[in-house]
Amino acid sequence: MRTLVIYATDEGQTEKISSRIAKRRRENQLPCDRHNIASDPDDPIALDAYDAVSVGSPMHYSHYDARLADYLRQFRDALRDIPSAFFSVTRTCRVPGSLAVTMLLGSPLESLSRS
Repeated sequence: MRTLVIYATDEGQTEKISSRIAKRRRENQLPCDRHNIASDPDDPIALDAYDAVSVGSPMHYSHYDARLADYLRQFRDALRDIPSAFFSVTRTCRVPGSLAVTMLLGSPLESLSRS
């Protein structure tokens, strides 16, 4: 099983977490690649080469990274066919209990969250 962590970061915290996720997968004999959409937005990813994908984004002022959302919209059909997970990085939550749900509604991950 080959896995991928797609994330967006400018400040580096989400990158640290994605690195830790990839490290743990490799320790468990799961090959894992990482891709920062913020630094390589035009670098194509062969999603069909992966068996699972994790997506991570920082949240600033109750919003996830727009570059990552654009990428997910662009490749939503391919991502629907791959088992996936989402992780959020934030220092504070202004609306208790509803931020992740708000982000998922209308996103490419919405259908995955309901299955």
